[in-house]
Amino acid sequence: KECSQAWKTLPVEQRKYWDFVSEQEKQEYMKQSEAYQGPWRIATNKVKKKKDGAPKRSPSAFFLFANVKRPVIKAKYPGKKSYAP
Repeated sequence: KECSQAWKTLPVEQRKYWDFVSEQEKQEYMKQSEAYQGPWRIATNKVKKKKDGAPKRSPSAFFLFANVKRPVIKAKYPGKKSYAP
């Protein structure tokens, strides 16, 4: 919650930085996906799994921001465990 509130109140200049980083990750993903020659998914009975070695999709700007903020928030609330209600 705290991380999403920080994201919503982020100044435009800082938001542009995270959008830029996200765009760089996306371009790197596109390069890797063009170079990858193997199968993207392995057929199974229940769920299709990604093939090992297939490039992972690039994270959004919010997830890049959250990965940086997460240690700060964990340090602020050391005993708090995250869970889905």
